[in-house]
Amino acid sequence: MDGLIVHDVRNANGSIHFRVVGSLLRSHLPNLHPGIHQTVVDTFASELMSGGKTFNEWTSVRIFPMVKNLIRTTNSLVFFGKDLTNDAEYLKALLQYPEDVVSTSEVLRFTPTFLAPVVASIMMRRGRAVKHLVKSLLPVVEQRMKRNSQDSEQMDIFQWMIGSSPKKSPWLATKIVQVTLGLWFGSIHQPAMAIVYALYDLCQHPQYIEALREEMTRCEENKTGDPFEEMVLLDSFLKESARFSPSDSRELPKLRLAKLPFENPSIDTVSVSLRRKAIAPYTFTDGLSVKFGDVACVPMRAMMRDESKYPNARTFDGYRFVTDSQRDSVAKLTDVETKFPIWGYGRRAW
Repeated sequence: MDGLIVHDVRNANGSIHFRVVGSLLRSHLPNLHPGIHQTVVDTFASELMSGGKTFNEWTSVRIFPMVKNLIRTTNSLVFFGKDLTNDAEYLKALLQYPEDVVSTSEVLRFTPTFLAPVVASIMMRRGRAVKHLVKSLLPVVEQRMKRNSQDSEQMDIFQWMIGSSPKKSPWLATKIVQVTLGLWFGSIHQPAMAIVYALYDLCQHPQYIEALREEMTRCEENKTGDPFEEMVLLDSFLKESARFSPSDSRELPKLRLAKLPFENPSIDTVSVSLRRKAIAPYTFTDGLSVKFGDVACVPMRAMMRDESKYPNARTFDGYRFVTDSQRDSVAKLTDVETKFPIWGYGRRAW
C-alpha cells in the first residue's frame, strides 16, 4: 500500500476506516443515490457506444470488463468524489492497482522470502499504478485538509476520512490516501463478480424479469421510505445468486454457461473465504489447533450448498429469502450470518 505499515494487532491500525464505511457511508447512501444512478446510466451508455458490436439492432459487449468499468466509475465517485473523473490514466490505474496486488500476492505465496522484494517489484510493475494514484490523490486530500475538515459540500469517503481523523494525533494526508486505497482494493473484484453472476442468473432464469421490473416500478413510485429497502425480491435474487456462485470461487463465469456439473465435489473445495493467518498458536473449543503461520479458511461454496441449511441447495430459487407474502425479507443480502460468509464474520465483517 505504498509504504503503509499494517500491524498484526488490529487496534494499532486505528479504527477511522471502520467508522467511515460502517456508519458514515451507510447513513449517506440515500443522498448518494442520485449521483450513483446517473453515473451508472452514463457508464452503460458509454460502454455500449464505444466497446460493443452491433448486430440486428442488438449490441454485444464483454460483460466482465464492462461491469468492472461500471464498478470503478461508481466507486470512484463514492470514494474520491468528482475531482478526477476525466483523468483517463487515473481511471486506468484504479483498475490496474487491485489486479496487480492480487496477482502479486498469489505469486509471493510460492516465492522464497529473500526473493520476495524483487519479485513483488516486478509483478507490481514497480508500483506504477499505485504511484500514479498517490500522485493524483494526495494533492486532493491536502487541498481539502486546508479547508474545513467538515466541508459539507464534499460527500465521499475521502472527506469522511479527513473529518474523522483524531484531533490529538491527526492522520497525515499520506496515510489517509494509503488507507483509502486499502479500502479501494476490496471494492472492485467481488462486487463486479457478484453483478456478472447475477446477470448470468437472470439470463438463465428469465421468469424473474417481469416480477423484478414490477417491484422496482412500484417501489420507485412509492415516495415514502427508501425504495431500496422495499425491493425484497431484488435483494433475495441477488443473495441467491451470491449463494449459488460465491465470488471467491475460482470457477470462471463462462463455465457457468457451459453448465458445469456442480455435483463434482472438487469444485466445492476451490471456493473459500475468511482467510486468516494465525499470528499466534490457537486451539479451538473442539480441540483443533493451528500453529503460528497457519492459514485457516471457510469452505464457502460447500457451506452454501449444504442441504441442511438450504433445502434444494443445488437449485436456484430467487424467492428463497422472501416470505410467502413477498413483502418481507427472510434475511437480507447484507446480513452477516455464519451460514452466509460472503461478508466475513464477527467484528471484521463488512
